[in-house]
Amino acid sequence: MMAAAARHLERDLAEQPDGPPEAARVFGLPTALRRGAAPVAAVLIAALMDRTADGGVLGGLVRPLLMGVAVLVGVVGAFGWQLAVDRDGVAFSGVLRLHRLSWQQVTAAAVHRGRFTLRSRSGQVGFSSGPARLLHRHFGGPYDPQRIARTVTLLAHRPERRPRTVLPEDAVGAALPLNRLSVAGYALWAVGQYLLG
Repeated sequence: MMAAAARHLERDLAEQPDGPPEAARVFGLPTALRRGAAPVAAVLIAALMDRTADGGVLGGLVRPLLMGVAVLVGVVGAFGWQLAVDRDGVAFSGVLRLHRLSWQQVTAAAVHRGRFTLRSRSGQVGFSSGPARLLHRHFGGPYDPQRIARTVTLLAHRPERRPRTVLPEDAVGAALPLNRLSVAGYALWAVGQYLLG
């Protein structure tokens, strides 16, 4: 991942050595997809698990709880992400948490094996880039995860290219409460259907 980010950074620095500062902006899938992913996926997964339940602790509780939550988190992670860049750094809204990183913490971003990864000095966060890549391929627009990764990596290494403005605190993460509620609701459903069934 770091090698790809380094190659893109070298190419970007060579192509645009003294460009103007980037605009502060928010990247993410359309609002309807971001906000609708968690509740719709929770209902569909619950319906599927209910139809395929085979009783017992393993089939009636463990499988719906563990598999269902894992699939739900994966779907929400792929559709519900947002990433913002502004003067102060990067804000990334994932499945259940909002991560704010200053530019001094950000080291690189890259897309590798279908996953967008934002790397910082304290770790990394990311999302499955498949839906964003498909959406960009078919409709264009600002959904290209590769371009987002190149922009973040360039800004991390070129302070003069960073945005001059700050985005509002609530620019990212509006779907987080709904994501949390959907995951908790699904988990409660999984336990409840086992106890009542």
